[in-house]
Amino acid sequence: MIMAGARDDTAPSSPRRRPGNLAQRVLSAAVMIPAALAAILIGGTVFALLLAILLAAGAVEYQRLTGGARDDRMVEIGAACVAAIVLTYAIGGWPAALAVSMLSLFAIVITARPAAGAHAFAIAGMVWLVAPGIALVGLRATEHGLTLVLAIVLAVWATDTGAYAAGRSLGGPKLWPRLSPAKTWSGLAGGMLAAALALGLVAGIQGGASFLLAFGVGAICAAVAQGGDLFESWLKRRVGAKDSGNLIPGHGGVLDRIDGLIAAAPAFALMHLGLSGLGLADAGLWWT
Repeated sequence: MIMAGARDDTAPSSPRRRPGNLAQRVLSAAVMIPAALAAILIGGTVFALLLAILLAAGAVEYQRLTGGARDDRMVEIGAACVAAIVLTYAIGGWPAALAVSMLSLFAIVITARPAAGAHAFAIAGMVWLVAPGIALVGLRATEHGLTLVLAIVLAVWATDTGAYAAGRSLGGPKLWPRLSPAKTWSGLAGGMLAAALALGLVAGIQGGASFLLAFGVGAICAAVAQGGDLFESWLKRRVGAKDSGNLIPGHGGVLDRIDGLIAAAPAFALMHLGLSGLGLADAGLWWT
């Protein structure tokens, strides 16, 4: 989960990609990946707690990138609100989570500095980070929750890998050079194809009846994940930052690693909910 963030599809020159940081990157991954997988496998409060911690750390980075804080109180309150909403939803469901959300909105509004757009940025950040937390907690609590959560993590990881491979080998026109100079249209296509094939493969292994349906879900998740990466790139460019933070040695900040998952998880959950409502999920996707 931590390592699932969609990254640039070519290899730009940046500190976290230098060979000197390789040992740090490998060591960080060796710690993060087993911890994330263990939390996903255990599920329940343990999984929700890990998500709350990660998203709270992401909230700290977001507040500092957007400059929406009057002082450190806003950073602390923003992080506490995100964690509280996710944990409350995991323990008490929607009614309790909505109540905490209202209190959180009030706390953020009265704490955000009185500048143009500050309140909107602060509230948008809370929604942006709470949505994937609720989506992943909700998915994990379903009957086939383990498969569902692993599927979306796999889709985002495949997006990252496919985009990098296609962008490096094919190159071509830039996707949005003002936001992310390294990203290309070929990388976007490669990421979508890789995620689609990954979920199609899971569908086949699980005995799902519709490879094409899983293929389509994977492609959509990949496009949304790369949109999440572009959004985070925009946040960083506004303040001239290369990384969202320095919490993870060799990798930058938390948002640098989970930006794709932040965007893709709610989209995946909504597709699952919609397909279930249409009677297609139980009949045709990979968790049958």
